[in-house]
Amino acid sequence: MIFKDESRELMSDIDLTQAGFCYRHLKAKWENVVTTQENKSIIDSMKADKKFEQWYILLGTSGSGKTYLLTLLARLAVDVCRSTVFTTARELTDRIKYAPMETRLEETTKIKKCKLLIIDEVSRIASTPADMLILFDVLNFRYNSNLQTAMTSNSTVAEFTKMFDDAFLRRFSEVAMTVQFDKPFGGDR
Repeated sequence: MIFKDESRELMSDIDLTQAGFCYRHLKAKWENVVTTQENKSIIDSMKADKKFEQWYILLGTSGSGKTYLLTLLARLAVDVCRSTVFTTARELTDRIKYAPMETRLEETTKIKKCKLLIIDEVSRIASTPADMLILFDVLNFRYNSNLQTAMTSNSTVAEFTKMFDDAFLRRFSEVAMTVQFDKPFGGDR
């Protein structure tokens, strides 16, 4: 899950695939993204955010390029040696929930404290109270620590807001740029 941290100089395709990158996204490039009116603001924001503080919530149908864009964001972070975790929501909660007691704190800390956390497929999380508590704990820590977080979901804005309670939604509204993609916008597919 962690692609690169401040102690490493080089990153390989093997590192990225073991970290959770889709193989097809290894060659992701900004020039392959077709800029449309709906995605221009988020692309400009991602490229301009040199402090890596902006949160992003990308919503839309499967194949609309949400994960592709966040792969590009991750590459920007990795290129400047920012520790980055790319995971699905299910993997994140399972990794913490099922970690042996002796390593659970270490696993949780890695996820909570990385400079960029990308959580793919948030709408596919099993919304058990335990899973939602883990997710809230991670997101609340990151919110309070001003650490960049980006998420994708195959849901609409209305569906996304129904998944979370008011505490989540208040945090998202304060720090996140939310974009709904209605159609594919290009990339290496």
